[in-house]
Amino acid sequence: MESQNWAKDLYIDFHKLNLKQLGPVVRITKATSKPLQNLIDNHKENINNLLEHSKPQGSSIIKMESPWHAWVFLYFWQQKAINVSSIEHPIDIPSPVFRGQANSSYGVIPSFHRTDTNQKLEKKKLEYFTLLMKTKEIQNSIGILLSEFDIKATAQHYQVSLTDFVDITADPAVAIHFACSSTSKKRPETSAVFMFDLQDFIHDGAAIVMPPPFANRLYLQRGGFLHTNPYDFKKFQNWLIKIEFPHDPDFKSMRSSTPTNLLPTTPWFEKFNNETIDLINKQTITHNTPRRILKNLCRQTLEKISYPEFTSNTPGLHALEWVSSFADHLYWFAMRTYQDKKSGEEHEVILPTIALNIAKHNKEVINQLIHFYDLEDKTRLSDFWKASLVVTHPIPPRRSAKKR
Repeated sequence: MESQNWAKDLYIDFHKLNLKQLGPVVRITKATSKPLQNLIDNHKENINNLLEHSKPQGSSIIKMESPWHAWVFLYFWQQKAINVSSIEHPIDIPSPVFRGQANSSYGVIPSFHRTDTNQKLEKKKLEYFTLLMKTKEIQNSIGILLSEFDIKATAQHYQVSLTDFVDITADPAVAIHFACSSTSKKRPETSAVFMFDLQDFIHDGAAIVMPPPFANRLYLQRGGFLHTNPYDFKKFQNWLIKIEFPHDPDFKSMRSSTPTNLLPTTPWFEKFNNETIDLINKQTITHNTPRRILKNLCRQTLEKISYPEFTSNTPGLHALEWVSSFADHLYWFAMRTYQDKKSGEEHEVILPTIALNIAKHNKEVINQLIHFYDLEDKTRLSDFWKASLVVTHPIPPRRSAKKR
């Protein structure tokens, strides 16, 4: 038990330091530099032994003693992988992402394509949810045009319908948290986190789908979705590295010394969800339900729900909050920081392959960022814009520019 205790102690003590992060990169300050180094030095031998005997290679399986051992391995391996020592070749900088699964015996397969899925019914549920989300009332309330990807991602994340998307996160602690959160009556013996480099998947044709503004859960989870052609998905298994460990519900994702609620309630989506589940349970919606009946059900559902809370009288405040969250998301997925060893100056590096993929497959979200940037030309938004979006989108002309 002593070997497990050091990993758990390191995990807890690490999060007591209240370290500031810019994506997966830890921002070292004068207040945190020495305590962090002391903490790592105290466990240096154990950390080095763990990393030395657990080198990821190809589609390998790595077994860990506990979820806390898994976190130590994944965190320090991630830090080593993304340690940017040069900005000359950003395309070569890794972008590790993770997926946690409660039962280690399951492979990474989009939920819609699993053998126990009633595909016809799931398609009908998604059709109903799409009609609901595209109603004028919801569109006006959300304030953003939703793409098919946005709607499908939202439907899966809020368990309204199964889709051909795979949930991923750039935070290993989040992946382990969900791997240790089984909803099954019979608790699995071992759980797993799958690790892979996002750039490998992109080169083989995958699309990254970022969260729409109202999916605050996904921002807390530092998560997104991966979309691939289902017929090509088997070849992606070659990129996966599987980390197995005993299932332990005591492991929790932590921020600032306390466990994080990664599934906060969203009342209006829960009402969508409950209404949809109720309609399914009553067999009001079946795989044969015609669209005209689905539309009538949408009208009835709209009468029972309220609209998103952020649409009151302060859309600008919500926009600022969302832009800040999205900026942080881009650092987790598509950006890195680099500190010049001579000058000590910090530079931001954009991973072009990932940034361009995000721009291509999230056009509505990117356009909303442009719109909100134009509404509030503040320094932090300006810096964010220059650092991340100039690669993926031309900067719009300023309204205050004088004509010559």
